[in-house]
Amino acid sequence: MLGPKFENRMRLAMLIVFFSVVIVAPLIGAFAFSPLLVASGIQPYPLAAALGCIAAEAIAVGALVMLVWRSKK
Repeated sequence: MLGPKFENRMRLAMLIVFFSVVIVAPLIGAFAFSPLLVASGIQPYPLAAALGCIAAEAIAVGALVMLVWRSKK
């Protein structure tokens, strides 16, 4: 059986992943990356906003994976 310490850590990890991938990354993608994509020539704006959100979420997931790999060493 796993103890309550493991369950609390897992809940915290799930909360961090949810917060970073579902809340923070789309905001960064929509407000920081999409104007850059529009300036680089991707039109219409909703496409640039969607691509910016996808890119920000991919970067967030990659950063979380790197943090997990580093913590296991």
